[in-house]
Amino acid sequence: MNRLFFLVTVSSFAAPAGAQVTRQKILDTAIAEIGAVKDTAGVDGFKIGWARLAEFYKVAFEHKKLPASDLASIQKVGERVKGAASWCGIFATWATKAAGVTGVKWGVTQSGWGPVGFGKSRTDFANLQPGDIVVFKGNAVHHALVESLTADSISTIDGNVDKQEIKRKTRKRSSLWYYYRQPLETGSRESDSAALPGLAAGNAFVNGNQVRFRAGASKRATTLALLDKCTAVTIIAENVSGDGLTWTKVDRRGQTGFVASQFISKGNVSACSK
Repeated sequence: MNRLFFLVTVSSFAAPAGAQVTRQKILDTAIAEIGAVKDTAGVDGFKIGWARLAEFYKVAFEHKKLPASDLASIQKVGERVKGAASWCGIFATWATKAAGVTGVKWGVTQSGWGPVGFGKSRTDFANLQPGDIVVFKGNAVHHALVESLTADSISTIDGNVDKQEIKRKTRKRSSLWYYYRQPLETGSRESDSAALPGLAAGNAFVNGNQVRFRAGASKRATTLALLDKCTAVTIIAENVSGDGLTWTKVDRRGQTGFVASQFISKGNVSACSK
C-alpha cells in the first residue's frame, strides 16, 4: 500500500530511490511496534511489552547486555530507567538501527542525550522527509519519527507517549523545534558537535535525575521541565539565593530558568556518566 510518500507534497527535497526504501523500512519497523508497550501490568505482573522496551534500550545504546538496574526499571510498572527515563528518542534510534542504518546510536552529544551519528540538528523544515527524527517545542524534549506531512500538519510515530505507549500522533507543523536528517544520502552525515538551535555549547550539565527546572529562584516557582541527568545547560548566573537554597540561573536550549545549584556540575557534558 503506497500510503506514505504521495502525502509529502510540501518538501523541495527529493531523496534518492534507495534512501526512500530505507526510510519506508524505518517507518514500517516503528509502525509494527504500535500498541506493543504500555505502563500497565501484564499477565506476568510486569509492564506490558517490557521485553520490547528492553530491546529498544539495548539496541539504541549498543549494550551487549542491559544493566540489571535498567532492566528492573523497564519491567516494573510505574518506573523508568534512571538517567534515560524518556525513551521517545531511544525508540526512534532503535527503529533506525533495526532498519539497517549503521553508524548511529543513542548517547551523549555536546548538547546532552540525543541521537548520535545523524549530524547536526536542523531547522530547514522544507527539506523534512518521512523517517527523519523531529523534536517538538515544549517543556519536554520529545522525539518522534515523521510518517507524513501536509502544508499545516505533521503525522508521526511516537514512543513514550501517554502511558509509555507507541502511537501515531498528528500535530501542527508550527510545533516543530528542530529535526535530525536520516544519514542516508551521500555526503549527508555531518558532525554531531553543532549546538542546538538557540543554544551555544553548554558549559555545565545536570548531575541528578528528574531535576526541577524552575521559572524563578524559589521552590514555589513554576516547574518548566524535569531535566534528566546529563542534560547540557549554559550557566548565566551563580549563587542566586531563594527559599533557603542556592540556585544557578541557566539556559537550557534557548529557555532560561533556575536549578538548585547542587544539581549543576561545571564542564562539558561528555564528563557526565549515567
